[in-house]
Amino acid sequence: LECDGRAIPLVMRRDLPGGSADTSAVDEYPIVAALHRQGLPVPEPVHAEPDASEFGEPFTLTRRAPGSVVSNPIEGRPLNADTRTGALELACFLARLHSLKPARLDLPNGFYDPKLTVRDCLMRQIEGCEAFYRRHRLQASPTIAAGLAWLRANVPQAGEAPSIVHGDAGLNKMLMHEGRS
Repeated sequence: LECDGRAIPLVMRRDLPGGSADTSAVDEYPIVAALHRQGLPVPEPVHAEPDASEFGEPFTLTRRAPGSVVSNPIEGRPLNADTRTGALELACFLARLHSLKPARLDLPNGFYDPKLTVRDCLMRQIEGCEAFYRRHRLQASPTIAAGLAWLRANVPQAGEAPSIVHGDAGLNKMLMHEGRS
């Protein structure tokens, strides 16, 4: 993007048709913005556009961060110093992330219900996964049905407030620049 004669490097993330989840980049934008305000190393949010008319799908914009991907499991690169450093950086990031309480993050109304317990949140996640599976499955899977039943039967009874959990963390999701994530 060029603004006032200077280039601003941005990354556009847009939803792709037939994606593997029922969420949108626009749905994730408030949590990324809240984590950025907390000082976590996440992309700096710039804009979320729910209107699909401009690019065919909703999209978000973030400032492009310097660095390169630490590891890509498809490439099968051997472990090296960057990978070890990246793993430690990822562990530290996840510890900070998981210690945050959603009620303290200034999230938009409807994004988080502070009255929900961990059990309530987990049950909603399981129900959402099952609904997604039912909508997109090609055929019934006894294994997935058994896994969902096991999850429902083994949800902890904890009554404390939920924490933020990444859910899909990995070295292939982070950038390293000059030895830091």
